[in-house]
Amino acid sequence: MFSSLDRIDIVTQDKTSGQKHFVQTDHRSAAEIQQEEEVSILFALTRVLNARLMGEQEGGVRVFYVCSERPPDFLQRAVVAAGGRIQINDQDHIYEGVLGTPGELAEEAFRRLARRVLRQRDLPLEERALAELEQEHLHAPGPEDDEMGHWSRVVELAAVAGELLRGKCGGRWMEGSGMATLPFIFHLAPGGDESPRINAVGRAERFLQSGERDSLVHLLRMADDHVNRQAQPTWVLLTLNSPGWAGQEKTVCRPVLDAEKTAAEVPWVAYGEDMPNSFAIFVKDGTREHEVDALHAQAVENLKAVEVEVEEIGESEGKMLVVSGSYFAAEKLLDGDFMRGMHERFQSPLLVAGVPRKGLLFIADVRSPPHVMSGLMDILATEHSKNGSEPISPTPLIVSDGKICGVVRAVEKNQEASAAAPQEEEPREGFFSRLFGRRKS
Repeated sequence: MFSSLDRIDIVTQDKTSGQKHFVQTDHRSAAEIQQEEEVSILFALTRVLNARLMGEQEGGVRVFYVCSERPPDFLQRAVVAAGGRIQINDQDHIYEGVLGTPGELAEEAFRRLARRVLRQRDLPLEERALAELEQEHLHAPGPEDDEMGHWSRVVELAAVAGELLRGKCGGRWMEGSGMATLPFIFHLAPGGDESPRINAVGRAERFLQSGERDSLVHLLRMADDHVNRQAQPTWVLLTLNSPGWAGQEKTVCRPVLDAEKTAAEVPWVAYGEDMPNSFAIFVKDGTREHEVDALHAQAVENLKAVEVEVEEIGESEGKMLVVSGSYFAAEKLLDGDFMRGMHERFQSPLLVAGVPRKGLLFIADVRSPPHVMSGLMDILATEHSKNGSEPISPTPLIVSDGKICGVVRAVEKNQEASAAAPQEEEPREGFFSRLFGRRKS
C-alpha cells in the first residue's frame, strides 16, 4: 500500500546470505505518481528512511521499492537518495541521475507543496491561511478510514507552517528521525544547536488527532520567541511529558523515577527555556545531557516561583487536592518545598499524586479509604483521555518527603470497594466544570 508510512509491506530473506529484505510497494501508474509529485517524494523518502531505521535495529537490511511500471525520475531519485533500491516487476532498476540528500529533497518538496496548496485555495502566505487550512482538515477521516488522505493532510499542514516559519525567521527542512512519522523537522535560522527545531510534522499529526489544542499556529508564536529571545533573560524550567514521548532520544530529559521497572509507566521530565509564548526544550549537544543534575536544580528553583491554585474536594477523611491555575501546575509535583507543604496539609508521610495532563496535579493521602483511591485512579484515567490539554500520564505516583519514590498499580476492584464508593457524583462534576472553565491555557 503506497500510503503506509509507518510499517513494512513485505519482509523476505535472502536464502544464500540470510539477509532480510524490506519491500515497500507502490501500485500506482507513472501518471498517477506524476499528479502527486511533492507528496509522492515525501512519502517515498519516509517509507525508505523508516524501513532503514527499522532494519538497523535488526542488524541491517536492504530496502526495495517495488513499482508496477517505471516511475518518474523524481520518485526514483527520492528512493535512491534515501538508501533504497528500485525494482520494476521484480527486476532491479538502476537510477543514474543526480541524487542529493533526503533533507534537500524534502526541503524542495515541502516548499513546492506549500505553494501548490495555497494556490489551489487562492490563499496568501499569511497566518490566516494556516488557520483556514486547519479548519478545512479538522474533522477529516483518520488514517484507519483514509490513509492516503490523512497523511496528505499532515504534509500539507506541515508544509504551509514551514513556509510561515521561514518567512518569520528563515530556516529549512532537514532530516530528523524519531520525532514524527515523517522523519523531517524544520530548523529555524541560523541553524546549529542554539536554533529551535520545530516539529511541524508531529504537530500536524497531533492536530488531526486532538484538534485545536495542538494547532500549528502555536508554532508561529514559538518563532516569535526565537526572534525576540536575545531581549529575554534565560529562564530554565522543566516540563512533564508522557512515558512514550517521542523526544526522549533527542532532548535533555530523564524519567521522574529512574527505575528500570517503572520506566515505561512514569512521565519524563524535559529541561528547557521558558519563553513568553513557548517552551524550548534543550536538545542534546554533547554537553547539556551531562549536566542534567545542574539543570534540574536550576529548574526546580525557578519552579518555586510558579504560582498555582490549590482547591480541596471531597470529605475530610477522603479529601483530594487539585492543583491548577498555571501551565506548569502539573510540574509542581517536582517542587520539593511545595510537596512537603502538601504532606503537612494532609499530616501524612506518604502521598499519592497524579498528573494526567498539562495544568493539572491531583494529590491525596495514601491512607485514604479504598473508594477514594479507586476514585482517584478513575479521575486520572478520565482526565488523561480528555482533549483539554496535552496528556501526560494516568499512573498514580507515591511521594515521600516531597520526592517521588514509587508508583501505584491498578488492581481489580472488589465488591466491597465498589459498595463503598460515593453515590452522589454531582458535587464533583460541579467542581470540575468550574475548575476547567477558568483554567489557564
